[in-house]
Amino acid sequence: VIVVDDQREVREMITMSLERCGMTVLECADGNEALATFAIDPSSWDAVVTDHGMPGMRGLDLIRRIKALRSDVPSILCSGYSEATTAESALAAGVDAVLQKPMRPEVIQQTVSRLIAAQRHGRLRSAR
Repeated sequence: VIVVDDQREVREMITMSLERCGMTVLECADGNEALATFAIDPSSWDAVVTDHGMPGMRGLDLIRRIKALRSDVPSILCSGYSEATTAESALAAGVDAVLQKPMRPEVIQQTVSRLIAAQRHGRLRSAR
């Protein structure tokens, strides 16, 4: 799983939560780093968890670019405050789940696990 957030503490919390479930996680501090990493081998990633409000490439733009490389990768957009992008518009743009910060570790774990399972069973779109 690629975890993208410009705040180190948030990245580390998400990473620790997912690692407790046995997932392997790569942390990226920005969208450009995450996109470059993903593009090397798109098939090697099970999911992407990204903050929305980051400098440079915003989370929704990152997910759009990742989905252009591999449309079936589960994507979770995290938002810390009310932004112009609503959950409905993010889902319409191809995001698979939207989580509002602050997030409880078990919510992150359950959401990522559910989306990965849905993708593996060919039911990602219906998992929303």
